[in-house]
Amino acid sequence: MLITSTTATCAPSSLRTSLIIWRTGILRRRTLLEFPVIRLAKNNIPRHVDFIPDGSRLWVIDHGLRKEAGYAHGINPGLLLYEKCKEFGIKEVSIYCFTQDNTKRPSIQKQAFSEATVAFAFEIARRGAALLVVGDETSTQFPQPLKEFRQRQGVGIKVNLLVLYGWEWDLAGRLKRWLALR
Repeated sequence: MLITSTTATCAPSSLRTSLIIWRTGILRRRTLLEFPVIRLAKNNIPRHVDFIPDGSRLWVIDHGLRKEAGYAHGINPGLLLYEKCKEFGIKEVSIYCFTQDNTKRPSIQKQAFSEATVAFAFEIARRGAALLVVGDETSTQFPQPLKEFRQRQGVGIKVNLLVLYGWEWDLAGRLKRWLALR
């Protein structure tokens, strides 16, 4: 019971990363063994995996739900992916969760997205992940409950949860760090 439209593995082995896009609406159509990243030999397991959650608005609409309901339905697939990564010995995952572009959605969707992100973060932490939240914490839209995770907490598999991030924010941060080194 998993979810992807894209799985990619990059080499060399020291930099191996897999990318999984999970979609709420594809959950019951596939099993974990159907995914290439899961079928890798034990000596070929990536060290780091990226997840891109997708609430699949079409799935939500097909099931007679409002668009904002899709975010909460995406939590369990993400938790399942996390558990599978632990099972296979993957050391680190990055989850691109709540982008700055998501803040342009109607307020009811933003609220639902933010609540699902917070619920996911606290559940991952409860399950023992070494959670780090990365993103623009200076924004008024940054979920306040996640500020406690701005320093990595926990000792399990490393989970980097990207919240309120975007290329402009990332580039500005990199530029500041580069200028500080000069």
